[in-house]
Amino acid sequence: MSSAPLAKETPLNPLQVISIVYLIFNDIQINYSLAPIFPDLCMRYFPEEEVGFWVGFITSIYFGMQIFSSVVWGYFADTYGRRPTLIWGLVGNAVGLLWFGFSTNFATATLARCACGILSGSSTIAKTYLGELTDETNAHKAFGMLGVGYGLALVIGPAMGGWLANPADSWAFFDNSFWRAYPYLLVVLVLTAFVLLAFFLTLAFLDETEPWLRSQGLAAKQALRMDDKSSQSLKNYGSEDHKEPQGDSLSQSFDFPCDFMNRFVPIRARTRLIFYVIMVFFLNVIMYMGYDVMFSVFCEAPRYGGGLDFSPATTGLFMSVLGVAMMIWNIAFYKRLGAHLGTRGTVLFGLIGLFFLYVYFPVITFVDLFSESSESTGTLVLVVIAQAWRAVAGSSSTMACQVLITQVTPPEVLGQVNGYANAVTAVAKVLGPMCAGAIWSLLQTQDITPFLKVAGTYWTFAIIGISPVIAASKLPKVYQVQTGKIEKPLEPPELDEL
Repeated sequence: MSSAPLAKETPLNPLQVISIVYLIFNDIQINYSLAPIFPDLCMRYFPEEEVGFWVGFITSIYFGMQIFSSVVWGYFADTYGRRPTLIWGLVGNAVGLLWFGFSTNFATATLARCACGILSGSSTIAKTYLGELTDETNAHKAFGMLGVGYGLALVIGPAMGGWLANPADSWAFFDNSFWRAYPYLLVVLVLTAFVLLAFFLTLAFLDETEPWLRSQGLAAKQALRMDDKSSQSLKNYGSEDHKEPQGDSLSQSFDFPCDFMNRFVPIRARTRLIFYVIMVFFLNVIMYMGYDVMFSVFCEAPRYGGGLDFSPATTGLFMSVLGVAMMIWNIAFYKRLGAHLGTRGTVLFGLIGLFFLYVYFPVITFVDLFSESSESTGTLVLVVIAQAWRAVAGSSSTMACQVLITQVTPPEVLGQVNGYANAVTAVAKVLGPMCAGAIWSLLQTQDITPFLKVAGTYWTFAIIGISPVIAASKLPKVYQVQTGKIEKPLEPPELDEL
Protein backbone atom coordinates (compact mmCIF):
# COMPACT_ATOMS: atom_id res chain seq x y z
CA MET A 1 0.00 0.00 0.00
CA SER A 2 1.28 3.45 -0.84
CA SER A 3 2.58 5.58 2.00
CA ALA A 4 1.56 8.84 0.36
CA PRO A 5 -0.14 11.40 2.58
CA LEU A 6 -3.90 11.44 2.90
CA ALA A 7 -5.84 13.63 0.49
CA LYS A 8 -6.77 17.12 1.62
CA GLU A 9 -10.30 17.28 3.00
CA THR A 10 -12.84 18.71 0.55
CA PRO A 11 -14.75 21.64 2.11
CA LEU A 12 -18.48 21.24 2.66
CA ASN A 13 -21.22 23.80 2.06
CA PRO A 14 -22.25 24.65 5.65
CA LEU A 15 -25.81 25.76 4.81
CA GLN A 16 -26.52 22.55 2.93
CA VAL A 17 -25.03 20.37 5.66
CA ILE A 18 -26.95 22.23 8.37
CA SER A 19 -30.18 21.80 6.39
CA ILE A 20 -29.59 18.05 5.99
CA VAL A 21 -28.67 17.64 9.66
CA TYR A 22 -31.87 19.48 10.55
CA LEU A 23 -33.90 17.13 8.33
CA ILE A 24 -32.44 14.12 10.14
CA PHE A 25 -32.99 15.87 13.47
CA ASN A 26 -36.63 16.52 12.57
CA ASP A 27 -37.27 12.92 11.51
CA ILE A 28 -35.65 11.38 14.60
CA GLN A 29 -37.16 13.96 16.95
CA ILE A 30 -40.69 13.01 15.91
CA ASN A 31 -40.20 9.41 17.02
CA TYR A 32 -38.35 10.24 20.22
CA SER A 33 -40.86 12.92 21.20
CA LEU A 34 -43.59 10.30 21.00
CA ALA A 35 -41.57 7.57 22.79
CA PRO A 36 -42.37 8.78 26.36
CA ILE A 37 -46.03 9.02 25.33
CA PHE A 38 -46.45 5.41 24.22
CA PRO A 39 -46.29 3.77 27.69
CA ASP A 40 -48.87 6.31 28.94
CA LEU A 41 -51.05 5.68 25.87
CA CYS A 42 -50.93 1.88 26.28
CA MET A 43 -51.64 2.06 30.03
CA ARG A 44 -54.96 3.72 29.16
CA TYR A 45 -56.18 0.69 27.20
CA PHE A 46 -54.32 -2.46 28.34
CA PRO A 47 -53.50 -4.34 31.55
CA GLU A 48 -50.17 -3.57 33.16
CA GLU A 49 -48.57 -6.88 32.19
CA GLU A 50 -49.38 -6.28 28.48
CA VAL A 51 -48.05 -2.73 28.28
CA GLY A 52 -44.54 -3.77 27.19
CA PHE A 53 -45.90 -5.73 24.22
CA TRP A 54 -48.19 -2.93 23.02
CA VAL A 55 -45.49 -0.28 23.40
CA GLY A 56 -43.29 -2.42 21.18
CA PHE A 57 -46.18 -2.83 18.74
CA ILE A 58 -47.07 0.84 18.29
CA THR A 59 -43.37 1.75 18.09
CA SER A 60 -42.62 -0.85 15.44
CA ILE A 61 -45.73 -0.39 13.29
CA TYR A 62 -44.29 2.91 12.01
CA PHE A 63 -41.15 1.15 10.82
CA GLY A 64 -43.21 -1.74 9.46
CA MET A 65 -44.82 0.66 7.01
CA GLN A 66 -41.39 1.97 6.03
CA ILE A 67 -40.42 -1.52 4.89
CA PHE A 68 -42.60 -0.87 1.85
CA SER A 69 -42.49 2.89 1.51
CA SER A 70 -38.71 3.47 1.76
CA VAL A 71 -37.98 1.68 -1.54
CA VAL A 72 -40.70 3.71 -3.27
CA TRP A 73 -39.39 7.00 -1.86
CA GLY A 74 -35.86 6.06 -3.00
CA TYR A 75 -37.18 5.20 -6.48
CA PHE A 76 -38.99 8.56 -6.67
CA ALA A 77 -35.82 10.36 -5.56
CA ASP A 78 -33.74 8.73 -8.32
CA THR A 79 -36.42 9.17 -10.97
CA TYR A 80 -37.98 12.58 -10.25
CA GLY A 81 -35.26 14.24 -8.18
CA ARG A 82 -34.22 14.53 -4.55
CA ARG A 83 -35.71 17.96 -3.89
CA PRO A 84 -39.37 17.50 -5.02
CA THR A 85 -39.54 14.06 -3.40
CA LEU A 86 -38.19 15.45 -0.15
CA ILE A 87 -40.79 18.25 -0.16
CA TRP A 88 -43.63 15.75 -0.57
CA GLY A 89 -42.15 13.61 2.18
CA LEU A 90 -42.28 16.53 4.58
CA VAL A 91 -45.93 17.16 3.68
CA GLY A 92 -46.60 13.50 4.49
CA ASN A 93 -44.86 13.93 7.84
CA ALA A 94 -47.22 16.75 8.81
CA VAL A 95 -50.36 14.87 7.72
CA GLY A 96 -49.49 11.76 9.72
CA LEU A 97 -48.61 13.75 12.82
CA LEU A 98 -51.86 15.69 12.88
CA TRP A 99 -53.84 12.49 12.46
CA PHE A 100 -52.10 11.01 15.51
CA GLY A 101 -52.72 14.17 17.53
CA PHE A 102 -56.47 13.99 16.91
CA SER A 103 -56.71 10.25 17.65
CA THR A 104 -59.21 9.32 20.39
CA ASN A 105 -58.52 5.58 20.77
CA PHE A 106 -55.72 3.07 20.32
CA ALA A 107 -56.94 1.82 16.94
CA THR A 108 -56.98 5.32 15.46
CA ALA A 109 -53.57 6.07 16.93
CA THR A 110 -52.23 2.89 15.34
CA LEU A 111 -53.63 3.82 11.92
CA ALA A 112 -52.09 7.28 12.26
CA ARG A 113 -48.70 5.71 13.02
CA CYS A 114 -49.10 3.56 9.90
CA ALA A 115 -49.77 6.70 7.86
CA CYS A 116 -46.69 8.37 9.34
CA GLY A 117 -44.54 5.44 8.27
CA ILE A 118 -45.93 5.35 4.73
CA LEU A 119 -45.85 9.11 4.11
CA SER A 120 -42.48 9.90 5.68
CA GLY A 121 -39.60 9.70 3.20
CA SER A 122 -37.39 12.56 4.36
CA SER A 123 -34.80 10.44 6.17
CA THR A 124 -34.03 8.26 3.13
CA ILE A 125 -33.59 11.25 0.84
CA ALA A 126 -31.58 13.32 3.34
CA LYS A 127 -28.97 10.56 3.59
CA THR A 128 -28.84 10.36 -0.21
CA TYR A 129 -28.32 14.14 -0.38
CA LEU A 130 -25.44 13.97 2.06
CA GLY A 131 -23.84 11.07 0.22
CA GLU A 132 -23.79 13.13 -2.97
CA LEU A 133 -22.37 16.21 -1.25
CA THR A 134 -19.42 14.29 0.24
CA ASP A 135 -16.44 12.31 -0.98
CA GLU A 136 -13.97 9.92 0.61
CA THR A 137 -12.06 12.76 2.32
CA ASN A 138 -14.96 14.23 4.30
CA ALA A 139 -17.54 11.43 4.60
CA HIS A 140 -16.82 10.59 8.27
CA LYS A 141 -16.97 14.26 9.21
CA ALA A 142 -20.27 14.82 7.40
CA PHE A 143 -21.95 11.65 8.61
CA GLY A 144 -20.64 12.41 12.08
CA MET A 145 -22.69 15.61 11.86
CA LEU A 146 -25.74 13.40 11.24
CA GLY A 147 -24.95 11.96 14.65
CA VAL A 148 -25.22 15.49 16.03
CA GLY A 149 -28.71 15.66 14.53
CA TYR A 150 -29.58 12.36 16.20
CA GLY A 151 -28.18 13.61 19.50
CA LEU A 152 -30.00 16.94 19.37
CA ALA A 153 -33.25 15.11 18.61
CA LEU A 154 -32.68 12.91 21.65
CA VAL A 155 -32.04 15.94 23.83
CA ILE A 156 -35.10 17.89 22.75
CA GLY A 157 -37.52 15.16 21.66
CA PRO A 158 -38.05 12.98 24.77
CA ALA A 159 -37.95 15.93 27.18
CA MET A 160 -40.42 17.88 25.04
CA GLY A 161 -42.70 14.86 24.54
CA GLY A 162 -42.80 14.05 28.25
CA TRP A 163 -43.27 17.69 29.23
CA LEU A 164 -46.04 18.57 26.75
CA ALA A 165 -48.03 15.34 27.01
CA ASN A 166 -51.24 15.54 29.05
CA PRO A 167 -51.15 19.36 29.35
CA ALA A 168 -54.52 19.38 31.14
CA ASP A 169 -52.81 17.76 34.13
CA SER A 170 -49.92 20.22 34.16
CA TRP A 171 -51.26 23.70 33.38
CA ALA A 172 -54.54 25.35 34.35
CA PHE A 173 -54.84 27.01 30.92
CA PHE A 174 -55.23 23.58 29.26
CA ASP A 175 -57.51 22.14 31.94
CA ASN A 176 -60.63 21.76 29.79
CA SER A 177 -62.50 19.03 27.92
CA PHE A 178 -60.76 19.66 24.57
CA TRP A 179 -57.21 19.02 25.82
CA ARG A 180 -58.37 16.08 27.93
CA ALA A 181 -59.92 14.54 24.82
CA TYR A 182 -56.67 15.06 22.85
CA PRO A 183 -53.90 14.65 25.46
CA TYR A 184 -51.07 14.44 22.91
CA LEU A 185 -52.18 17.15 20.49
CA LEU A 186 -49.95 19.85 21.98
CA VAL A 187 -46.86 17.71 21.34
CA VAL A 188 -48.01 17.10 17.76
CA LEU A 189 -48.61 20.79 17.02
CA VAL A 190 -45.09 21.68 18.14
CA LEU A 191 -43.65 18.84 16.04
CA THR A 192 -45.62 20.05 13.02
CA ALA A 193 -44.03 23.48 13.43
CA PHE A 194 -40.59 21.80 13.25
CA VAL A 195 -41.67 20.05 10.03
CA LEU A 196 -42.72 23.40 8.57
CA LEU A 197 -39.24 24.80 9.24
CA ALA A 198 -37.70 21.76 7.49
CA PHE A 199 -39.94 22.50 4.50
CA PHE A 200 -38.64 26.07 4.20
CA LEU A 201 -34.99 25.02 4.67
CA THR A 202 -35.37 22.55 1.81
CA LEU A 203 -36.81 25.21 -0.47
CA ALA A 204 -34.10 27.72 0.45
CA PHE A 205 -30.85 25.74 0.53
CA LEU A 206 -31.13 22.28 -1.04
CA ASP A 207 -30.71 22.22 -4.80
CA GLU A 208 -31.12 19.13 -6.95
CA THR A 209 -28.07 16.85 -6.58
CA GLU A 210 -29.13 13.76 -8.58
CA PRO A 211 -26.43 13.68 -11.30
CA TRP A 212 -28.53 12.28 -14.15
CA LEU A 213 -31.42 14.67 -13.65
CA ARG A 214 -29.05 17.60 -13.25
CA SER A 215 -26.85 16.92 -16.31
CA GLN A 216 -28.99 14.84 -18.67
CA GLY A 217 -32.59 15.50 -17.75
CA LEU A 218 -35.48 13.19 -16.92
CA ALA A 219 -35.40 11.38 -20.26
CA ALA A 220 -31.85 10.15 -19.64
CA LYS A 221 -32.80 9.05 -16.16
CA GLN A 222 -35.78 7.08 -17.42
CA ALA A 223 -33.50 5.41 -19.99
CA LEU A 224 -31.95 3.56 -17.08
CA ARG A 225 -35.24 1.66 -16.59
CA MET A 226 -34.36 -0.89 -19.27
CA ASP A 227 -34.97 -4.58 -19.62
CA ASP A 228 -32.50 -7.06 -18.15
CA LYS A 229 -30.55 -7.55 -21.35
CA SER A 230 -30.01 -3.84 -21.89
CA SER A 231 -29.27 -3.17 -18.25
CA GLN A 232 -26.21 -5.43 -18.41
CA SER A 233 -24.45 -2.54 -20.13
CA LEU A 234 -24.69 -0.59 -16.90
CA LYS A 235 -21.89 -2.76 -15.53
CA ASN A 236 -19.53 -0.71 -17.66
CA TYR A 237 -21.25 2.63 -17.12
CA GLY A 238 -19.39 5.61 -15.75
CA SER A 239 -15.86 6.88 -15.37
CA GLU A 240 -12.82 4.76 -14.57
CA ASP A 241 -13.30 5.33 -10.85
CA HIS A 242 -16.78 3.82 -11.08
CA LYS A 243 -15.88 0.59 -12.89
CA GLU A 244 -16.53 -2.66 -11.09
CA PRO A 245 -13.38 -4.29 -9.69
CA GLN A 246 -12.86 -7.78 -11.13
CA GLY A 247 -11.89 -11.01 -9.46
CA ASP A 248 -13.63 -10.96 -6.09
CA SER A 249 -17.09 -12.18 -5.21
CA LEU A 250 -18.08 -9.02 -3.34
CA SER A 251 -17.93 -6.81 -6.44
CA GLN A 252 -19.91 -9.22 -8.63
CA SER A 253 -23.50 -8.48 -9.53
CA PHE A 254 -26.27 -11.04 -9.07
CA ASP A 255 -29.84 -11.64 -10.18
CA PHE A 256 -32.87 -11.95 -7.92
CA PRO A 257 -34.97 -15.12 -8.29
CA CYS A 258 -37.94 -12.81 -8.90
CA ASP A 259 -37.89 -11.24 -12.38
CA PHE A 260 -39.89 -8.23 -11.13
CA MET A 261 -37.09 -7.36 -8.70
CA ASN A 262 -34.50 -7.71 -11.48
CA ARG A 263 -36.41 -5.14 -13.51
CA PHE A 264 -37.03 -2.82 -10.57
CA VAL A 265 -33.52 -2.86 -9.07
CA PRO A 266 -30.79 -1.47 -11.39
CA ILE A 267 -27.95 -3.91 -11.83
CA ARG A 268 -25.42 -1.47 -10.38
CA ALA A 269 -27.35 -1.65 -7.13
CA ARG A 270 -27.13 -5.47 -7.15
CA THR A 271 -23.65 -6.24 -5.84
CA ARG A 272 -22.83 -8.58 -3.00
CA LEU A 273 -20.89 -5.92 -1.11
CA ILE A 274 -23.85 -3.50 -1.04
CA PHE A 275 -26.20 -6.15 0.29
CA TYR A 276 -23.68 -7.46 2.82
CA VAL A 277 -23.18 -3.95 4.24
CA ILE A 278 -26.97 -3.52 4.45
CA MET A 279 -27.22 -6.84 6.31
CA VAL A 280 -24.69 -5.64 8.92
CA PHE A 281 -26.66 -2.38 9.21
CA PHE A 282 -29.83 -4.46 9.75
CA LEU A 283 -28.29 -6.36 12.66
CA ASN A 284 -26.93 -3.14 14.17
CA VAL A 285 -30.37 -1.51 14.12
CA ILE A 286 -31.98 -4.50 15.86
CA MET A 287 -29.50 -4.05 18.71
CA TYR A 288 -29.95 -0.35 19.37
CA MET A 289 -33.72 -0.30 18.75
CA GLY A 290 -34.22 -3.13 21.21
CA TYR A 291 -32.29 -1.18 23.82
CA ASP A 292 -34.14 2.10 23.23
CA VAL A 293 -37.61 0.55 23.54
CA MET A 294 -36.69 -1.52 26.59
CA PHE A 295 -35.19 1.55 28.23
CA SER A 296 -38.47 3.49 28.20
CA VAL A 297 -40.45 0.46 29.43
CA PHE A 298 -37.81 -0.30 32.10
CA CYS A 299 -37.89 3.27 33.42
CA GLU A 300 -41.68 3.41 33.78
CA ALA A 301 -42.31 -0.19 34.90
CA PRO A 302 -43.06 -0.71 38.63
CA ARG A 303 -40.19 -1.70 40.90
CA TYR A 304 -41.70 -5.10 41.70
CA GLY A 305 -41.40 -5.84 37.96
CA GLY A 306 -37.74 -4.82 37.88
CA GLY A 307 -38.35 -1.27 36.62
CA LEU A 308 -37.64 2.11 38.16
CA ASP A 309 -41.21 3.50 38.35
CA PHE A 310 -40.24 6.83 36.71
CA SER A 311 -42.79 9.28 35.32
CA PRO A 312 -42.85 9.96 31.54
CA ALA A 313 -41.15 13.31 32.19
CA THR A 314 -38.29 11.65 34.10
CA THR A 315 -37.94 9.00 31.39
CA GLY A 316 -37.76 11.77 28.80
CA LEU A 317 -35.04 13.49 30.82
CA PHE A 318 -32.85 10.39 30.85
CA MET A 319 -33.44 9.82 27.15
CA SER A 320 -32.17 13.36 26.68
CA VAL A 321 -28.96 12.34 28.48
CA LEU A 322 -28.45 9.93 25.59
CA GLY A 323 -28.79 12.84 23.17
CA VAL A 324 -26.29 15.05 24.99
CA ALA A 325 -23.75 12.24 25.11
CA MET A 326 -24.30 11.49 21.43
CA MET A 327 -23.73 15.13 20.45
CA ILE A 328 -20.51 15.37 22.48
CA TRP A 329 -19.22 12.10 21.04
CA ASN A 330 -19.98 12.95 17.41
CA ILE A 331 -18.63 16.49 17.59
CA ALA A 332 -15.45 15.78 19.51
CA PHE A 333 -14.48 12.14 18.95
CA TYR A 334 -16.27 10.26 16.15
CA LYS A 335 -14.22 11.68 13.26
CA ARG A 336 -10.97 10.81 15.09
CA LEU A 337 -12.23 7.29 15.79
CA GLY A 338 -13.10 6.78 12.12
CA ALA A 339 -9.68 8.02 11.02
CA HIS A 340 -7.90 5.79 13.55
CA LEU A 341 -9.90 2.55 13.21
CA GLY A 342 -11.20 2.84 9.67
CA THR A 343 -14.81 2.30 8.72
CA ARG A 344 -14.93 -1.43 9.46
CA GLY A 345 -13.11 -0.95 12.75
CA THR A 346 -15.58 1.74 13.78
CA VAL A 347 -18.53 -0.56 13.02
CA LEU A 348 -16.94 -3.32 15.14
CA PHE A 349 -16.16 -0.89 17.96
CA GLY A 350 -19.82 0.13 18.18
CA LEU A 351 -21.27 -3.38 17.92
CA ILE A 352 -18.96 -4.80 20.58
CA GLY A 353 -19.92 -1.87 22.80
CA LEU A 354 -23.65 -2.64 22.34
CA PHE A 355 -23.03 -6.28 23.28
CA PHE A 356 -21.38 -5.35 26.57
CA LEU A 357 -24.07 -2.73 27.25
CA TYR A 358 -26.71 -5.47 27.33
CA VAL A 359 -24.52 -7.51 29.66
CA TYR A 360 -24.11 -4.51 31.98
CA PHE A 361 -27.68 -3.19 32.13
CA PRO A 362 -29.21 -5.61 34.73
CA VAL A 363 -26.66 -4.24 37.23
CA ILE A 364 -28.96 -1.19 37.49
CA THR A 365 -31.82 -3.34 38.76
CA PHE A 366 -29.50 -5.21 41.13
CA VAL A 367 -28.33 -1.93 42.73
CA ASP A 368 -31.88 -0.51 42.78
CA LEU A 369 -33.18 -3.51 44.74
CA PHE A 370 -30.92 -2.51 47.63
CA SER A 371 -31.92 1.17 47.49
CA GLU A 372 -34.79 2.82 49.32
CA SER A 373 -35.80 4.71 46.19
CA SER A 374 -35.25 4.38 42.44
CA GLU A 375 -33.94 7.94 42.52
CA SER A 376 -31.00 7.03 44.75
CA THR A 377 -27.66 8.42 43.66
CA GLY A 378 -26.24 4.99 42.78
CA THR A 379 -29.17 4.09 40.54
CA LEU A 380 -29.19 7.44 38.74
CA VAL A 381 -25.43 7.31 38.09
CA LEU A 382 -25.73 3.82 36.60
CA VAL A 383 -28.57 4.94 34.32
CA VAL A 384 -26.50 7.90 33.09
CA ILE A 385 -23.54 5.57 32.41
CA ALA A 386 -25.79 3.24 30.41
CA GLN A 387 -27.14 6.10 28.29
CA ALA A 388 -23.66 7.50 27.61
CA TRP A 389 -22.50 3.99 26.70
CA ARG A 390 -25.41 3.61 24.28
CA ALA A 391 -24.55 6.98 22.70
CA VAL A 392 -20.93 6.07 22.00
CA ALA A 393 -21.51 2.51 20.81
CA GLY A 394 -24.76 2.99 18.89
CA SER A 395 -23.82 6.19 17.07
CA SER A 396 -20.37 4.85 16.10
CA SER A 397 -21.67 1.69 14.44
CA THR A 398 -24.67 3.43 12.86
CA MET A 399 -22.76 6.33 11.32
CA ALA A 400 -20.00 4.02 10.06
CA CYS A 401 -22.57 1.72 8.40
CA GLN A 402 -24.08 4.72 6.61
CA VAL A 403 -20.64 5.82 5.44
CA LEU A 404 -20.04 2.30 4.09
CA ILE A 405 -23.30 2.31 2.14
CA THR A 406 -22.39 5.61 0.49
CA GLN A 407 -18.86 4.45 -0.33
CA VAL A 408 -19.85 1.21 -2.03
CA THR A 409 -22.84 2.51 -4.03
CA PRO A 410 -22.68 4.06 -7.54
CA PRO A 411 -24.11 7.60 -7.39
CA GLU A 412 -26.83 7.09 -10.01
CA VAL A 413 -28.56 4.47 -7.82
CA LEU A 414 -27.72 5.91 -4.40
CA GLY A 415 -31.29 7.00 -3.72
CA GLN A 416 -32.66 3.52 -4.36
CA VAL A 417 -29.93 1.80 -2.36
CA ASN A 418 -30.63 4.12 0.57
CA GLY A 419 -34.28 3.24 0.11
CA TYR A 420 -33.48 -0.48 0.23
CA ALA A 421 -31.29 0.09 3.28
CA ASN A 422 -34.09 2.01 5.02
CA ALA A 423 -36.57 -0.74 4.10
CA VAL A 424 -34.33 -3.51 5.44
CA THR A 425 -33.50 -1.58 8.60
CA ALA A 426 -37.20 -0.82 9.00
CA VAL A 427 -37.65 -4.59 9.34
CA ALA A 428 -35.07 -4.41 12.13
CA LYS A 429 -36.94 -1.52 13.72
CA VAL A 430 -40.01 -3.74 13.76
CA LEU A 431 -38.25 -6.83 15.04
CA GLY A 432 -36.18 -5.04 17.69
CA PRO A 433 -39.06 -3.36 19.57
CA MET A 434 -41.46 -6.28 19.06
CA CYS A 435 -38.98 -8.86 20.34
CA ALA A 436 -37.92 -6.64 23.24
CA GLY A 437 -41.52 -5.93 24.25
CA ALA A 438 -42.58 -9.56 23.88
CA ILE A 439 -39.66 -10.89 25.94
CA TRP A 440 -40.24 -8.26 28.62
CA SER A 441 -43.98 -9.00 28.84
CA LEU A 442 -43.39 -12.77 28.90
CA LEU A 443 -40.93 -12.53 31.80
CA GLN A 444 -43.26 -10.20 33.70
CA THR A 445 -45.79 -13.06 33.90
CA GLN A 446 -43.26 -15.50 35.36
CA ASP A 447 -42.88 -16.17 39.08
CA ILE A 448 -39.24 -15.02 39.23
CA THR A 449 -37.37 -12.23 40.97
CA PRO A 450 -37.39 -8.67 39.55
CA PHE A 451 -33.67 -9.00 38.75
CA LEU A 452 -34.21 -12.12 36.65
CA LYS A 453 -37.08 -10.45 34.78
CA VAL A 454 -34.74 -7.67 33.66
CA ALA A 455 -31.62 -9.82 33.24
CA GLY A 456 -33.51 -12.38 31.15
CA THR A 457 -34.58 -9.68 28.71
CA TYR A 458 -31.25 -7.90 28.36
CA TRP A 459 -29.04 -10.99 28.35
CA THR A 460 -31.19 -12.55 25.62
CA PHE A 461 -30.37 -9.53 23.47
CA ALA A 462 -26.71 -9.83 24.46
CA ILE A 463 -26.69 -13.32 22.95
CA ILE A 464 -28.36 -11.97 19.80
CA GLY A 465 -25.66 -9.27 19.73
CA ILE A 466 -22.92 -11.80 18.99
CA SER A 467 -24.16 -12.26 15.40
CA PRO A 468 -23.64 -8.65 14.19
CA VAL A 469 -20.12 -8.64 15.64
CA ILE A 470 -19.27 -11.78 13.67
CA ALA A 471 -20.87 -10.39 10.51
CA ALA A 472 -19.05 -7.05 10.76
CA SER A 473 -15.70 -8.80 11.30
CA LYS A 474 -16.06 -10.30 7.81
CA LEU A 475 -16.42 -6.92 6.12
CA PRO A 476 -13.46 -5.93 3.97
CA LYS A 477 -11.30 -3.03 5.10
CA VAL A 478 -13.23 -0.93 2.67
CA TYR A 479 -11.73 2.08 1.01
CA GLN A 480 -8.45 3.25 2.41
CA VAL A 481 -7.88 6.86 1.33
CA GLN A 482 -4.48 7.30 -0.29
CA THR A 483 -3.32 10.17 -2.48
CA GLY A 484 -6.85 11.38 -3.05
CA LYS A 485 -8.20 8.11 -4.46
CA ILE A 486 -10.16 5.23 -3.05
CA GLU A 487 -8.12 2.05 -3.14
CA LYS A 488 -9.51 -1.41 -3.87
CA PRO A 489 -10.87 -3.15 -0.76
CA LEU A 490 -8.28 -5.16 1.16
CA GLU A 491 -8.68 -8.88 1.82
CA PRO A 492 -12.31 -9.25 0.69
CA PRO A 493 -14.05 -12.24 2.28
CA GLU A 494 -15.47 -14.99 0.12
CA LEU A 495 -19.24 -14.62 0.21
CA ASP A 496 -20.28 -16.89 -2.66
CA GLU A 497 -22.86 -18.50 -0.40
CA LEU A 498 -24.83 -15.24 -0.03
